[in-house]
Amino acid sequence: MAEKIIICLILPGSGDPVDQETENWITEFSKNLDFLLERFTKTKSELRIVTEKDQNKGELWKNAAGYLIFITDTFLKNKKFTEFLAAIHSEIQPGKEIYHTGLKRIYRIDLSGISREAEPAFLQHLPAYEFFQLEEDSKKNVYLIPSMKKYWPKFLDLITDLKITLQQYRSDEKSRKGEEVLVYLGITAPDQEVNRDIIRRELLVHGYRVYPDIDLNFPLSELKSYVQKYVERSNLSIHLVGNHYGINHPGAKSDITELQLQYVTEYIETLEKNPALSAKSRLQRFIWLPPDMKPADEGQEQLLAQLRRDIEKLHRTDIIQVPLELFKTLIISKLRESLKIISAGDEIPGEKERLVYLIHDKRDENDIQSIDKVISSKGFRTAKIKYDNGDPNLINIHKEMLMRCDAALVYHHSGSRTWLMSKLSDLMKAPGLGRENPMRAKGVLITGSDPAENISYPRDTLVMRGKDPVGQLGPFIEKLK
Repeated sequence: MAEKIIICLILPGSGDPVDQETENWITEFSKNLDFLLERFTKTKSELRIVTEKDQNKGELWKNAAGYLIFITDTFLKNKKFTEFLAAIHSEIQPGKEIYHTGLKRIYRIDLSGISREAEPAFLQHLPAYEFFQLEEDSKKNVYLIPSMKKYWPKFLDLITDLKITLQQYRSDEKSRKGEEVLVYLGITAPDQEVNRDIIRRELLVHGYRVYPDIDLNFPLSELKSYVQKYVERSNLSIHLVGNHYGINHPGAKSDITELQLQYVTEYIETLEKNPALSAKSRLQRFIWLPPDMKPADEGQEQLLAQLRRDIEKLHRTDIIQVPLELFKTLIISKLRESLKIISAGDEIPGEKERLVYLIHDKRDENDIQSIDKVISSKGFRTAKIKYDNGDPNLINIHKEMLMRCDAALVYHHSGSRTWLMSKLSDLMKAPGLGRENPMRAKGVLITGSDPAENISYPRDTLVMRGKDPVGQLGPFIEKLK
């Protein structure tokens, strides 16, 4: 029998009683959560209400898959309740390192606006879902309810995150879909929060893991370290720049958007100064601007002017000014390209593991598998394109591999003379793609009916001809050693 999946709903059970409005809201929230969790996860979960009175009943809450902590300013005034929250946090997510690794299992449901600085430190960085909004007429915070526009998108974001949590909990964090491709989606100024939520939703639906998955309300002395640790693990860093400049981060003269741009730029510059690190990193950055961008304040005008001024110096960075829907398509396309590069050669090898890029026509897939096995058996890593019909990113993947590989072997059997000439041209252009060092070996293996004679081959290219593709590889492998 499958283990029962438990989600704990953490509420105060002492002090002032929960008022009727809040109790009714939580009841309806729980019913919606129960229904949608079962629908989205295909698993029946038990929602278990737990209070500080249950702190000594570890069997009730210590083995739960996830914890939803309901937060109001009144709840946080309850000392016994906050002590229980601290006990849960200590039991489930000890230490700051959990912010970079491990399974996120505690989520906060905010029902009123609270200053993070006034909260206990352990609460300040938990993933938060705000189920309230400011009412225009009364200027008071009111609960989001199902009839409001913001309720269901916020609820589905929570369900999506819980689904991932449950999948990881059941599998003990093994076999996670999209594990290889990680995305840093920068925190934004308030005017871009909706767009950030839209992109985040899209990434999660496609199975990618999105950082930061906590609140970045860190002191300035710690913020840079956290941003760069997230970016170090990511394949793509995405930053949304809108019309409004945000509030300066505590202790800084810049808002969170500009600080993240600065920290990622500094990290990329560090990569570019170290060829070994640069070769191992697949990090790219997208900076998005709205097509109709009109900076609404001086801070944003200055930020935009700086981006345009520095555009030539921003390595690994594309500044993109297109409609959001098209931008989402570009993001997913870029990540699929990154995933193909990973699956082509597993991981980018270190200095002692030379990478051989095998270039072939899609009709020669069977032959290239045999060649792959021989080269791999000699202790070298290999990469090759996995052809998908009509994929527009194959050219970019091809260029990426020409830039990163230590050696390249063109296999010519079924391809046309024009195809071969284009690949030889690519070999000659490879130094201009940003390579740090020349290739250790370049080879052309010809086994088809076209002997490809009277062709100008790139300098130092080893040309091998014969009917047996595997039998001709000896000289090429010798050059790799």
